[in-house]
Amino acid sequence: MRPAAEGRLRIRNDVFMAALAALALCSLASVSLADGPADETAKPAGATGSVASANPAAAPTELDAQKAIAPGADSKSPGPGLYTLPFKLGMDYYNGFSSVPGHSRFSDGLWAGSNLAAPSVGYARFDDGRGNAMRVSVGIGGMYTGGGTTLNQPVEAYWQRTIGATSVTIGKYWLPFGSQEWEYETKPGVMLQWSAGPHSLALSTNYNTTTHRINTYAHASRAFGRDASLGLSFGGGKGLTYDSLHDVMWGVDAMYGFHGFRFTGEYVAALRGSQGFGFTTGKVAYERLGAWRPYVGVYSWNDQTGAFGRFRSQVYGMQYQITPSTAIDTAIAPTSSRRTYWLQVHTSWER
Repeated sequence: MRPAAEGRLRIRNDVFMAALAALALCSLASVSLADGPADETAKPAGATGSVASANPAAAPTELDAQKAIAPGADSKSPGPGLYTLPFKLGMDYYNGFSSVPGHSRFSDGLWAGSNLAAPSVGYARFDDGRGNAMRVSVGIGGMYTGGGTTLNQPVEAYWQRTIGATSVTIGKYWLPFGSQEWEYETKPGVMLQWSAGPHSLALSTNYNTTTHRINTYAHASRAFGRDASLGLSFGGGKGLTYDSLHDVMWGVDAMYGFHGFRFTGEYVAALRGSQGFGFTTGKVAYERLGAWRPYVGVYSWNDQTGAFGRFRSQVYGMQYQITPSTAIDTAIAPTSSRRTYWLQVHTSWER
């Protein structure tokens, strides 16, 4: 398990600018080449997929982003006489304040009233429109730049090749497990993805740099129209979830939309011999209020091995989309240890 970074929570301007400058130089160079032990309330850093507190209803997961980088993401014709560069620079950045102990000011996404979970990143990506894609992202928030962090840069660094309905990803990427609400880590490895109609499948083999073991993950899903889906996940190998002792994991995730309401839920179970871990979450958001999106979420987990402790919370929040690239989110969460609140701004842009 990787403990959450407790270092500097306010990102320094020089680190931020240096990261973006490095990304810019990488992009320009490519163009020129023509091509701790857990406490009861602390979930491992990075452990969320959709970042419930920021957008519990319809935020795309990182696995969706890994699919979208394949040809088709930027496949619109630029029109006669125009040319779109295959290189893009972007940023996904969180900033806010909260009553969560140790995170009065933060520069990464807060999750479930418990801990920092979604890293702020600057990134560069390449897509030639012919099946070849690459992406590199660097952490620019406290999770990756704070003193004492155990998280390793870069956050992502992978190459992807797509042929028809199948893609192969090699490098460091977000693991395909469930809706990524609990299991939200990047590890180096190889992933095979396939999709056809309403069906999709992801198989991944990864090297755990802490336990020095091989971890495997699989996620299969079936969509039922535009507003419903069901997924099943399986995993194996020592340290497969935040380097804990668990060596077997499975899960089920679901989504259902109805008259403006969107319900999402996930259950994850992990085992180490006869001792088990269970995580359950359920969320509902209303999406027909224009820029406003109210939501309610419930989170609960219990680990008999003691690695992740016990935790429960209910989250009541409101998100407001200020601009197409910036949203503000505020929420209150009665938890098993204290009542917490937070306000965070989430900005995403790409050029």
